[in-house]
Amino acid sequence: MSQAQALIFGQIKHANKTLAELKDRHIIFEYNGTKQEFISSTPKFYDNISAILYYATEADRSINKIDKEILSVLPTSVILILVIGDARESVDIETATELGIAVSDTNSTLTGSLSQEEIEKKALEILDDTLLTNTPANPINDIEVVEKNAMERVKGLINSLGTFDEFDVTNGVQFFN
Repeated sequence: MSQAQALIFGQIKHANKTLAELKDRHIIFEYNGTKQEFISSTPKFYDNISAILYYATEADRSINKIDKEILSVLPTSVILILVIGDARESVDIETATELGIAVSDTNSTLTGSLSQEEIEKKALEILDDTLLTNTPANPINDIEVVEKNAMERVKGLINSLGTFDEFDVTNGVQFFN
């Protein structure tokens, strides 16, 4: 089985041990460039990522926000964007939902006063769980709509590969001619 892949926008500065452990289990890309550089490089380097960790206080300096322009170049494999911070300020939730991408943030999962290291560590643990289970944690957008849109997106992708008389995903993906 191949390793799950994720992309981190912004630099993890405090939870380096947790990040190293995550990299032992998964393929983790870290991105600290500009928005335009990301848009032009996305098809080349990030084809198989399933999750994105957006460190708002770090990534906002170069990316500013995961907006429609960035969302439109993400691979169809992306199922979750997890924001360290407030996702409503950092992600175009409506477009993510339309694309079948769940959005979570640390504001809705972490309470109390935590150090930056504790926040980073918890976010990396949530990312790890998502990569292991393919299940987004506590999405803030409507998960039923996300799932429906994700299924439509997958059907469109599969149909672009050829025609099938029947498409069934109840017990894994099955195609019938």
